[in-house]
Amino acid sequence: MNVLRAAGGPRPAVAPGIFGWLLVAGSAWETNRVFDSDYRPTELVVATAVAALTALAVSPLIWQLRFATYTLVTIALTAAVTATVGRPSPVDLVVAVTRAPLHGFGDLAAAVWPSPALAAGVAAFALITVAAACLATDFSLRRRGGAALFPPLVILTVIALLSAEAGPPSLGSLLAFVLVTLALLRSQRPHRQSNVSVGFVLAMVVLIGSVPILSARFLPADRFDPRANLDGRAPTQGGVSPLSRVNLWRGENPETVLFTSDLVRAARWRLVGLTAFDGREWLPADDYRVSGNIVRIARPGLATTKIDVSLGSLTSPWLPTPDRAVRVSRSVEVDKEYSGLLVNDGDLPPGTSYELITQPRTATPAEIAAGVAAPATSPFIDSFELPVALQRLAQSIVADAASDADRAEQIASFLRESFVLDPSAAPGHSLAVIDLFLETTRRGTDEQFVSAFGLLAAAAGLPVRISVGFETVPDPSGKTNGTVALSSAATAWPEIKFVDLGWVAFDPVPTEANQQPSTPQGGSTGPAEVLDSPPPPVTAPAVVEASVDDVEPAQPPAQPTPDTNTVDTTLIVMFVIVTLLTLGLLVYVIAVLAIKQRRMQRRTQLSDPRARVLAAFRSGIDVVVDLGGDASRARTDRELVMTGSSVVADTARSLAPVARTATAAVFAPELVIDDGHADEAWKRVHEFQRAAARRVGARRALRARLSLRSLRRGLPDD
Repeated sequence: MNVLRAAGGPRPAVAPGIFGWLLVAGSAWETNRVFDSDYRPTELVVATAVAALTALAVSPLIWQLRFATYTLVTIALTAAVTATVGRPSPVDLVVAVTRAPLHGFGDLAAAVWPSPALAAGVAAFALITVAAACLATDFSLRRRGGAALFPPLVILTVIALLSAEAGPPSLGSLLAFVLVTLALLRSQRPHRQSNVSVGFVLAMVVLIGSVPILSARFLPADRFDPRANLDGRAPTQGGVSPLSRVNLWRGENPETVLFTSDLVRAARWRLVGLTAFDGREWLPADDYRVSGNIVRIARPGLATTKIDVSLGSLTSPWLPTPDRAVRVSRSVEVDKEYSGLLVNDGDLPPGTSYELITQPRTATPAEIAAGVAAPATSPFIDSFELPVALQRLAQSIVADAASDADRAEQIASFLRESFVLDPSAAPGHSLAVIDLFLETTRRGTDEQFVSAFGLLAAAAGLPVRISVGFETVPDPSGKTNGTVALSSAATAWPEIKFVDLGWVAFDPVPTEANQQPSTPQGGSTGPAEVLDSPPPPVTAPAVVEASVDDVEPAQPPAQPTPDTNTVDTTLIVMFVIVTLLTLGLLVYVIAVLAIKQRRMQRRTQLSDPRARVLAAFRSGIDVVVDLGGDASRARTDRELVMTGSSVVADTARSLAPVARTATAAVFAPELVIDDGHADEAWKRVHEFQRAAARRVGARRALRARLSLRSLRRGLPDD
């Protein structure tokens, strides 16, 4: 039976184990910062409680049996949490649990934030959290507080990386972690730690926590996000650009119903946004990431609209959506600019239904006119560069523009007024086709108008994308009260991204009535009159009712700041000096306390009772010396006690019996001095230390604890 029990360790205590579990449970609760709103960390916290109870139950066993038990419990609880939270099929559950150690966190990093509750990701967090609960509780039960802090800190580090976009954790959670940490450290060896020790730990925690605040001015403001270093995947193209498919949809005879919805108002629906151009065609983004059912975080204060959609003859890997989608009933992937909802399993068959939750919002002409374009990102890939002639044309068009919206509208007006819409023109939107369209024929399809706008806008330094979608109309069959998207209503339009407004549509396509272009101009009128113009029947509407989609919080444009290099350099020097001084002080404090604690431990563990009595008396006199007393070697033990009376008054009387026993231990070898005398001597010394601290006050007692006098002028151990 004894072989099953752990030998040589201190007897486990329940209270430290509870504190160790609380640290892990609090860390597990923070996982809700990683996952979307459908996730609840309750199951994970319950699993940590089961793991902690298991650690308490098997604590008397030898470490080999404890480790084996922890392994089995971790696997079982990981499977249970994954099955409850991720809800995978039995086969997927096995795959998720086996995949979790190596690929679980990679799956989460490959998803957008906040991440959907992916089975492998949930299993990965369950695996490390349950294992951490077992280890932290085990270490705490054996009074190894430092080791018990490591597992929850690992969890918090992983959470901080995967929730970088969420910002730092709340002050309340950090404060709770600090308080439980102090309680754990305080519970480890209560008979050896004083309030000064706990206060010192608290001071260190406060100092460490203040470092990010003090260094915030000199360090990058952005938190490290592993998602920024991982590439997303590119959707399957099928050999045809979505922009080229617009003419294919329109050419269907008879026209077909692409999809229906219960949205009663006619609206523009986006299928996909094209963010890249390779010289041949406009392409979708290549950074799609798993999003699950949550497309993006809903904005407070904006009303939501629920829409039921049923696909008809539309075959596409993207789900059409109006306005600003925040949730979808099917698991999807999204790109960084939320240009489309990409389904994970390829083209969906006719009759597929899904539900959308949107937060529609429109931008007024005044908001657009006053808007500031987001930082431009070039859409050109594969080392493609625009011809110099096209760049010069773009600069001449926007030369007299007064704002970013004016630049975009002048490009749109230039194309509308100087070129002819010719539906019979040859299709295509490669650079060669657009160059021929702009320089020679000046006639083309709306595909070429839209693509030309994209190239000119990019050359003018505007962030641009091309959207492909449909204009819905009330159901002509009268079978439903909703709207339908007919193949003849396929369309495309360009969009410019604005700070605080998101992607705003512009209309560069003239009506078919414009059979003769006007004389080319280097620009056009501002957007004031154009914003209220009616939309052409088969192209994107004007920006008067521009849908504000994909609005993400953005910083205002940087304003020029005065040269403050001298001030910044001075602040950096001051910060470095203060940091070095603080670190030097910390090193001094840690060294002094460590040396004194080590000396105390060595003295209390002496095997000879006479030596322990002498060591106890020396420790008592060390307190007197640190408080300012004199411990000359010429003084007798009684005189040393009298010196203590001059420092702490009557409190030193408790050392008189210890002095007599210490004198007898040296000069009366015939007297019997056993362990009982030594224990009594140490008991009186501890009482004297506490009484002296109360007598002189906390401030002076702390100074004595950190004094070097007893190390230099105290009684020697030999």
